[in-house]
Amino acid sequence: MKSLFIYGIESIVCTGLLLVFYRMCLVHAVSFRANRRFLLIGTLWTCFIPMCRIPVWPVEEWPADGWVVAGAKKLPLETYTLNEMGLVFSITITCILLTMLLVRMRRINRLRIQSGLLQKESYVLALNEKVKNPFSFGRTLFMAPHYTVEERSYIVAHEVSHIRHRHSRERIWMEVLKAVCWFNPFVWLAARYLSEVQELEADADVLHEGGEVNEYRKVLLKLVLGVDDEVVCGLGGRPLKERFLSMNLQRKPQNNRIWFSVPLLAAMMLFAFTTRLPSMPAGEIPVQSGTFPLMLVDGKPLEGSMGDIPSQDIESIRVLDKDLEPYIEKYGNRAEKGILLISLKK
Repeated sequence: MKSLFIYGIESIVCTGLLLVFYRMCLVHAVSFRANRRFLLIGTLWTCFIPMCRIPVWPVEEWPADGWVVAGAKKLPLETYTLNEMGLVFSITITCILLTMLLVRMRRINRLRIQSGLLQKESYVLALNEKVKNPFSFGRTLFMAPHYTVEERSYIVAHEVSHIRHRHSRERIWMEVLKAVCWFNPFVWLAARYLSEVQELEADADVLHEGGEVNEYRKVLLKLVLGVDDEVVCGLGGRPLKERFLSMNLQRKPQNNRIWFSVPLLAAMMLFAFTTRLPSMPAGEIPVQSGTFPLMLVDGKPLEGSMGDIPSQDIESIRVLDKDLEPYIEKYGNRAEKGILLISLKK
């Protein structure tokens, strides 16, 4: 099993490579839908890639039981305690972040209950004076009732786009990924990129439906403070500069370019799937349950593994790999691959 530290490093590197590819090859080159899927699926994939292990090249590594025998030398491995402590800490942080996410969602639901609801064809309009800036969550559009008719038309068009594309569900999944991979800064950056893509997609839908660019920009500037909660989709989401430039950009989606990600994924798999085979110099034999056929403790066969013997009780260890005939006659096939002679302190 990989240590949490190694898993974290490999996960960060894989996600970083993913975002480099995204910024260099996919932004403004493929459809918004392809961008969203790449960020969601790719980020999830980079969390699972480092969990896989395929031995490829040899390097020094201690056996699982925590012992390597080199002549009479014993080397205990004490990493499991640290791994367990790190795992408990990581799970604690994840639980805290998931709890905060549930609290935010409950707060939004409470706001919905307190609002005046109007059932529309494809969404529910929640009018409430407490809503400083309009936003959508699920199939509900939250806004204050004081906007002009023109402003309301742009707001509704923008938020209905979020609802139609189910952007809130994607943000919730990304928030869960952030909670699980809280240690990975690139996962948090991927969540920001996803939010930007969703806002750009909603802007494009508004203009595609006949919205006037300058008037729509005025509405965005009026709502420039936006909504800070990353779970919801808001009309005033940042960055406005990129959104304004995107309105003048003629996008020509080339979804076939997403296949360029294949070499990147191959590189990530080569980096993170591969693990290290134990490399044991001559005369060193790994001792762990099931891998060494016969261990003699003070002349008696040991039924179990080295982990059953307290390290402070061992005086010396010898490895016999030659002249095994007497032991084979006495113990049979168990002694064919060698003998480990363990002497305990008197």
